[in-house]
Amino acid sequence: MAKTDLSYYSQLILDWYDENARDLPWRKYRTPYSTWISEVMLQQTQAITVIPYYEKFMRDFPDIKALSEAGIDDVLSHWAGLGYYSRAKNLKKGADYFTQLHNGMIPDNKSDLIKAPGIGQYIAGAILSMAFNQPEPAVDGNLIRVIARLFALMIVPGSSEALRTVQAKLREMMPCDRPGDFNEALMDIGAMICTPKSPTCDHCPLSQVCHSHQLGKETDFPLKKTATKVRIEERTIFIIFSENRIAVRRRPDHGLLGRLYEFPSIIGHCPEESCTDTLERHFGIQREHILSIRALENDSFKFSHLIWDMKAFQVDLNSSLINTEILSLRETEYSYGTELHPDIHQAPLQFYEIENAAGLAFPTALKTYKDYLFQAITEQKQSHASH
Repeated sequence: MAKTDLSYYSQLILDWYDENARDLPWRKYRTPYSTWISEVMLQQTQAITVIPYYEKFMRDFPDIKALSEAGIDDVLSHWAGLGYYSRAKNLKKGADYFTQLHNGMIPDNKSDLIKAPGIGQYIAGAILSMAFNQPEPAVDGNLIRVIARLFALMIVPGSSEALRTVQAKLREMMPCDRPGDFNEALMDIGAMICTPKSPTCDHCPLSQVCHSHQLGKETDFPLKKTATKVRIEERTIFIIFSENRIAVRRRPDHGLLGRLYEFPSIIGHCPEESCTDTLERHFGIQREHILSIRALENDSFKFSHLIWDMKAFQVDLNSSLINTEILSLRETEYSYGTELHPDIHQAPLQFYEIENAAGLAFPTALKTYKDYLFQAITEQKQSHASH
């Protein structure tokens, strides 16, 4: 067989996969549903991180019916820690879509699949090839990188040209009898060997036919995307306790971290000496209601387009003097000392029992501060034990 024959490439890939495939739970029992769930989770998230989330999700939502009947809060709480929460919301919407329009079944054709919320070319290709054994490419960032290097393609990831070019190459290479294994093999090569910065070409089954390797310019392909400037946003977080309750609010349905829970916050860094005035101005908490304020550790979190630079304070209230039921949170666009657009939106500030609050779906961005809930629970139990 000539080495220029693309079927030779696919044979190299599959022979390597048969010996080196990663042991991943979603590969042990393939169904259209398990493929859908796992591939959505694997977008923007490494496999090692996904495994425990996938296993719990499949245990609690084993099929489309269970997911469709679940509440969105329950789905989001299972997703907490994975990030990119729109993925979880689209899974719930997708389950509803399949229930209503396809009798709770995932269709085996691309035109119907891509009509489902959150399912695009990649997810559709993964489901069709891996679960239905159809010769359909599943092109993600890993595959674009591997194919761009293999053929020394001058393409830019994320562009429509890159997608079309890689899809065409994959269709030429893909074996009709094992399309799912072929896609997964390339994913494994991209994740384990043909990595973005330090490819280990000595271990690659394609090194002898790889154009970029022959040129000695592996990391020159694919072309680099123009870097986008990331905005830094300063925020002050308030962890407000009233005896065994803590103040939280739910973010709006749409936008960043939609429908997830968070602690009261303002935009801008509030000096410690100004906390009392800020609590009254923004949250209606009077000076006489406050027992103590103490600074907590600073933290930061990087989103794809934004960095939260956070400082935080723990606030303990005198529960005998304050009615927590009537407090409300007024979120404002706020640069400390100047309100740019007051009353951007109103959202209720609710006080939850600490143990109940710990079970709410908070974003990973606030993990450092959510840990104070678990610390408070531990302190409560120790206090009760001592009495």
